[in-house]
Amino acid sequence: MPTWASNERLEFLGDAVLELAVTRYLYDRYPRALEGQLTQVRAQIVQAPTLAKVAERLGIAPYLQMSRGELLSGRQHSPTILARAFEAIVGAVFVDSAYWRAERWLLRVLQPELAAASPERLALDPKSLLLQQVQSEFGLQPVYRTVLAEGPPHARTFHVEVLVADRVLGRGEGPTKQAAEQQAAERALAILPRLERNTELPRGGRRSR
Repeated sequence: MPTWASNERLEFLGDAVLELAVTRYLYDRYPRALEGQLTQVRAQIVQAPTLAKVAERLGIAPYLQMSRGELLSGRQHSPTILARAFEAIVGAVFVDSAYWRAERWLLRVLQPELAAASPERLALDPKSLLLQQVQSEFGLQPVYRTVLAEGPPHARTFHVEVLVADRVLGRGEGPTKQAAEQQAAERALAILPRLERNTELPRGGRRSR
């Protein structure tokens, strides 16, 4: 297939540029934030629904080259397609200019999303952040399940799984159920962006990414 027949290579490049630009911005803006907090806020900014909104704001949909059937079905407004198209544009800006120009452009077009990355959001615990992201992206709620409680009554260790649509997204353990649930949620947050990209979970009454 000719290199110009698909945007996938530019999407791949643009995804990396986007992550670096947002990471650097958050690193500079929140000098007291922990790595895990910065990772969670970055995931909110670079997730597909957010990028799709940016693409809609930029008016990208009418310029997408798609089959007549896809256009008639409205696929040009699919959050998945819009998000990937935006990533491809980021990659193209980087290739056509330089990283610092691409970063400056990105910070300008993402200004509303970056401004919403408030210290209050950074303060959210992993369970709250996971609930927020899963509801936003999939229209579902995480379910926590205790799979094992071991040890004597005065020194129990709880093992918990967090599931979305019957799929285990993370596992955690701790001296209390709450601590185990928080660890499971933190681990689920680490893989959630990959699941969003690959559309591996069903949506609860929302358009797919």
